[in-house]
Amino acid sequence: KDKPVAIYEPICLQGHEDKAIKDELKLYRETLKLYRSQNWDLAELQFLNLHKMSARYLYQMYAERVAYFRQNPPGQDWDGVFTFQTK
Repeated sequence: KDKPVAIYEPICLQGHEDKAIKDELKLYRETLKLYRSQNWDLAELQFLNLHKMSARYLYQMYAERVAYFRQNPPGQDWDGVFTFQTK
């Protein structure tokens, strides 16, 4: 596939979010902005903090991507998409 695909993770039933989940999702959205703006240091720190809050694999995956992009910068026109090289 050459086109990006959005992947979602169910967290809870709609309308059943508690304060902790809402706070986590707010921090996640803010951290994604750091990631997409290529602010690698702050994004990595926040993904590690998120992973401590909730051991979701998603946060570890993003921290690994930050490490990858530090070694392989995506360029100024990057749209935030990660291209998998293996299955």
